[in-house]
Amino acid sequence: MSNKVKLNEVVFKILIENKLDGFTVSDMRDCVLKVSNFFESKEAAGAFVYRQVAALEHKQLLSRSSKAKGKKRTYSQTQLLLNSEIIVKPYEFKKKAKLTHIAPKINNKDLKVDSISKLLNTVMQQKSQYEAELTMLLSETEEVKHIMSSFPEDSTHLQSLYLDLRNQSATLCGKVNALTKIIQLDKAKV
Repeated sequence: MSNKVKLNEVVFKILIENKLDGFTVSDMRDCVLKVSNFFESKEAAGAFVYRQVAALEHKQLLSRSSKAKGKKRTYSQTQLLLNSEIIVKPYEFKKKAKLTHIAPKINNKDLKVDSISKLLNTVMQQKSQYEAELTMLLSETEEVKHIMSSFPEDSTHLQSLYLDLRNQSATLCGKVNALTKIIQLDKAKV
């Protein structure tokens, strides 16, 4: 009597139908991305593959090559897997399965709001960065101005630095103002 082995549909398609053997985790991850649309990123597919390979190795259905280490380590199907009766089960998304995601259906309104919120997030982050840079530049400008007033005989030497800092501050101020206007426009759309 042959051993019964349960494999989810994605792993079955790759290992049994496509006969993947002597593979790395990265190889299997790439195959998973080709044969399924369950995963939103390479990282999510990689986490799934790593868990599947570890489970199959634990059940002695895959064997690990002792030659390579780390990402270059290869896995092969064992005789136990090859001689087993395979029961295919559908892939089920589990909430606790980290980094895996089945994309829900989105209507156009949700897509537009999501697009606007991504834009807002990006613009707000950029604005915060510019504001921090502007604060530093203004402090530098004030310090140079203070030193110029404390040492008027050397102020001509520092004049070019002072003007450069003021120009940089003005440029950043313009960027902050532009991003503020974009944020106000996009918030009105939401």
